[in-house]
Amino acid sequence: MDFTTYSQFKDSVQASFERDRIEAIQAKRKKHAEEFKTLDRKEVAQKSDKDLAEWQSQFDTDEPQSRIAEHEWQRRITEESIRATVSAARIQAWFGIAAALIGALGGALLTLLIQRWSQ
Repeated sequence: MDFTTYSQFKDSVQASFERDRIEAIQAKRKKHAEEFKTLDRKEVAQKSDKDLAEWQSQFDTDEPQSRIAEHEWQRRITEESIRATVSAARIQAWFGIAAALIGALGGALLTLLIQRWSQ
């Protein structure tokens, strides 16, 4: 390589670094694509939140592993939401049952009192 100016040398070095960077990215993505072929979604579901976040951070947002991690986060959020809703519904059901019983007993007592007073 024959450089006549520092600018040409600098441009050549930058181009070389950019080529190396792109090759490294391509190699990493190829490795991730191979790993994806053997990925078991059950393993992802069994990871703790911390482990899932760490695993997801290894991948770019446009890689399939990242998408699977996002789906797992959504599944966990939905599961927590359903669990909270069911718990609240159970509590409301018990309050409803208690209110119905109190209302029925109150109504029976009131009816009994009205019958006693009317005699």
